[in-house]
Amino acid sequence: MATKLVSFWKLVQVELQGKYSTQRVQALFKYHDYVSSLRVFLVLLVTPLPCFLLILAVDEVPLRPISEGVHSSQLFFVRAFVCFWIASITAYGQIKHIVPPAPLSNAKIIYLSGIVAGITVGVMYALTLVIGKLVLILKYGRCVSTW
Repeated sequence: MATKLVSFWKLVQVELQGKYSTQRVQALFKYHDYVSSLRVFLVLLVTPLPCFLLILAVDEVPLRPISEGVHSSQLFFVRAFVCFWIASITAYGQIKHIVPPAPLSNAKIIYLSGIVAGITVGVMYALTLVIGKLVLILKYGRCVSTW
Protein backbone atom coordinates (compact mmCIF):
# COMPACT_ATOMS: atom_id res chain seq x y z
CA MET A 1 0.00 0.00 0.00
CA ALA A 2 2.77 2.46 0.93
CA THR A 3 4.71 1.63 -2.25
CA LYS A 4 1.66 2.35 -4.40
CA LEU A 5 1.15 5.64 -2.59
CA VAL A 6 4.79 6.67 -3.11
CA SER A 7 4.74 5.73 -6.82
CA PHE A 8 1.45 7.61 -7.29
CA TRP A 9 2.92 10.65 -5.51
CA LYS A 10 5.96 10.63 -7.82
CA LEU A 11 3.71 10.22 -10.85
CA VAL A 12 1.71 13.38 -10.10
CA GLN A 13 4.80 15.55 -9.59
CA VAL A 14 5.29 17.42 -12.86
CA GLU A 15 8.85 18.46 -12.06
CA LEU A 16 9.92 14.83 -11.60
CA GLN A 17 8.84 13.81 -15.11
CA GLY A 18 11.50 15.89 -16.86
CA LYS A 19 9.77 16.15 -20.24
CA TYR A 20 7.02 18.63 -19.44
CA SER A 21 8.62 21.98 -20.21
CA THR A 22 10.51 21.12 -23.41
CA GLN A 23 7.55 19.49 -25.14
CA ARG A 24 5.15 22.20 -24.06
CA VAL A 25 7.43 25.02 -25.24
CA GLN A 26 7.89 23.33 -28.62
CA ALA A 27 4.12 22.89 -28.93
CA LEU A 28 3.63 26.56 -28.05
CA PHE A 29 6.07 27.67 -30.78
CA LYS A 30 4.37 25.40 -33.30
CA TYR A 31 0.96 26.80 -32.30
CA HIS A 32 2.34 30.36 -32.55
CA ASP A 33 3.59 29.75 -36.10
CA TYR A 34 0.38 28.03 -37.21
CA VAL A 35 -2.41 30.21 -35.76
CA SER A 36 -3.25 33.82 -36.61
CA SER A 37 -3.35 36.55 -33.97
CA LEU A 38 -7.05 37.13 -34.64
CA ARG A 39 -7.88 33.51 -33.82
CA VAL A 40 -5.84 33.66 -30.59
CA PHE A 41 -7.66 36.87 -29.63
CA LEU A 42 -11.07 35.32 -30.34
CA VAL A 43 -10.22 32.19 -28.35
CA LEU A 44 -9.13 34.34 -25.41
CA LEU A 45 -12.32 36.37 -25.71
CA VAL A 46 -14.72 33.42 -26.00
CA THR A 47 -13.11 31.02 -23.49
CA PRO A 48 -14.50 32.61 -20.29
CA LEU A 49 -18.04 33.02 -21.69
CA PRO A 50 -19.42 29.65 -20.45
CA CYS A 51 -18.28 30.48 -16.91
CA PHE A 52 -19.85 33.92 -17.06
CA LEU A 53 -23.11 32.47 -18.39
CA LEU A 54 -23.19 29.89 -15.58
CA ILE A 55 -22.62 32.60 -12.97
CA LEU A 56 -25.38 34.74 -14.48
CA ALA A 57 -27.78 31.78 -14.63
CA VAL A 58 -27.14 30.85 -10.99
CA ASP A 59 -27.48 34.46 -9.83
CA GLU A 60 -30.83 34.83 -11.63
CA VAL A 61 -32.51 32.33 -9.29
CA PRO A 62 -34.97 34.34 -7.17
CA LEU A 63 -34.29 33.87 -3.46
CA ARG A 64 -36.78 34.35 -0.64
CA PRO A 65 -35.96 36.80 2.17
CA ILE A 66 -34.06 35.15 5.03
CA SER A 67 -36.61 36.61 7.44
CA GLU A 68 -39.13 34.04 6.16
CA GLY A 69 -37.07 31.25 7.69
CA VAL A 70 -34.96 28.35 6.56
CA HIS A 71 -37.83 26.28 5.19
CA SER A 72 -38.79 28.95 2.66
CA SER A 73 -35.25 29.07 1.25
CA GLN A 74 -35.16 25.78 -0.67
CA LEU A 75 -34.05 27.53 -3.86
CA PHE A 76 -30.98 28.80 -2.02
CA PHE A 77 -29.92 25.23 -1.31
CA VAL A 78 -30.70 24.12 -4.88
CA ARG A 79 -28.57 27.01 -6.12
CA ALA A 80 -25.80 26.05 -3.68
CA PHE A 81 -25.95 22.44 -4.91
CA VAL A 82 -25.58 23.54 -8.54
CA CYS A 83 -22.64 25.82 -7.68
CA PHE A 84 -20.80 23.15 -5.70
CA TRP A 85 -21.59 20.53 -8.35
CA ILE A 86 -20.12 22.66 -11.14
CA ALA A 87 -17.07 23.56 -9.03
CA SER A 88 -16.48 19.88 -8.26
CA ILE A 89 -16.83 18.88 -11.92
CA THR A 90 -14.20 21.43 -12.92
CA ALA A 91 -11.85 20.34 -10.13
CA TYR A 92 -12.21 16.64 -11.00
CA GLY A 93 -11.75 17.52 -14.69
CA GLN A 94 -8.44 19.19 -13.90
CA ILE A 95 -7.36 16.19 -11.83
CA LYS A 96 -8.24 13.91 -14.75
CA HIS A 97 -5.91 15.84 -17.06
CA ILE A 98 -3.11 16.42 -14.55
CA VAL A 99 -3.04 12.79 -13.36
CA PRO A 100 -3.78 10.68 -16.47
CA PRO A 101 -3.61 7.30 -14.67
CA ALA A 102 -6.34 8.37 -12.24
CA PRO A 103 -9.41 6.24 -13.07
CA LEU A 104 -11.83 9.12 -13.72
CA SER A 105 -14.32 8.72 -16.55
CA ASN A 106 -16.70 11.56 -17.39
CA ALA A 107 -19.60 9.65 -15.83
CA LYS A 108 -17.59 9.06 -12.65
CA ILE A 109 -16.67 12.76 -12.46
CA ILE A 110 -20.33 13.79 -12.71
CA TYR A 111 -21.36 11.15 -10.15
CA LEU A 112 -18.62 12.00 -7.62
CA SER A 113 -19.27 15.72 -8.03
CA GLY A 114 -22.93 15.15 -7.23
CA ILE A 115 -21.96 13.28 -4.07
CA VAL A 116 -19.59 16.07 -2.99
CA ALA A 117 -22.19 18.76 -3.69
CA GLY A 118 -24.91 16.78 -1.91
CA ILE A 119 -22.81 16.26 1.21
CA THR A 120 -21.74 19.92 1.27
CA VAL A 121 -25.27 21.27 0.88
CA GLY A 122 -26.58 18.71 3.37
CA VAL A 123 -24.11 19.93 5.99
CA MET A 124 -25.01 23.55 5.19
CA TYR A 125 -28.70 22.77 5.61
CA ALA A 126 -28.14 20.85 8.85
CA LEU A 127 -26.06 23.69 10.30
CA THR A 128 -28.72 26.18 9.27
CA LEU A 129 -31.39 24.12 11.05
CA VAL A 130 -29.27 23.76 14.19
CA ILE A 131 -28.11 27.35 14.43
CA GLY A 132 -31.27 28.86 13.01
CA LYS A 133 -30.11 32.45 12.63
CA LEU A 134 -27.27 31.70 10.25
CA VAL A 135 -27.34 33.81 7.11
CA LEU A 136 -25.72 32.01 4.21
CA ILE A 137 -24.41 33.95 1.25
CA LEU A 138 -23.40 32.03 -1.85
CA LYS A 139 -21.37 34.09 -4.28
CA TYR A 140 -19.38 32.63 -7.18
CA GLY A 141 -19.28 29.13 -5.73
CA ARG A 142 -18.06 30.14 -2.27
CA CYS A 143 -20.21 29.86 0.80
CA VAL A 144 -19.57 32.52 3.40
CA SER A 145 -21.46 32.58 6.66
CA THR A 146 -22.21 35.79 8.50
CA TRP A 147 -24.14 36.43 11.69
